[in-house]
Amino acid sequence: MNIYGVYLLDNDRITLASIKKSALWRENNFRVIGSGTDPDAAAREIAALRPALVIYEWETGGIMLMKKLRAAGADCEFILLTYCQSFAAVRSFYTNGGLDYLLKPFNTQDAERALLRFHTKNLN
Repeated sequence: MNIYGVYLLDNDRITLASIKKSALWRENNFRVIGSGTDPDAAAREIAALRPALVIYEWETGGIMLMKKLRAAGADCEFILLTYCQSFAAVRSFYTNGGLDYLLKPFNTQDAERALLRFHTKNLN
């Protein structure tokens, strides 16, 4: 099975570090290839690293970040990580091609479900 690159973006360094060191990635055929807290720097890194999956926190750019990356040619899936439980925000995320969303605090079981959805969608 392929090993997929994942980029993590969250405005909280402690949350980011915790998510990054989770065994979840290795167990589900992912490798964290980049992470950050600044959406502008992340956009540049994502363009250079070309991850298969970007997991990002709503507060780091909302739907505009995903639109910006898609417009720049990013060919990856997006999973939203958020405290936001607004139906309008989630609907906007899905309408613009988001794969899945995870509510904070980060939950490994929910994340595994989202990664399974990625694998199911990307079977070749």
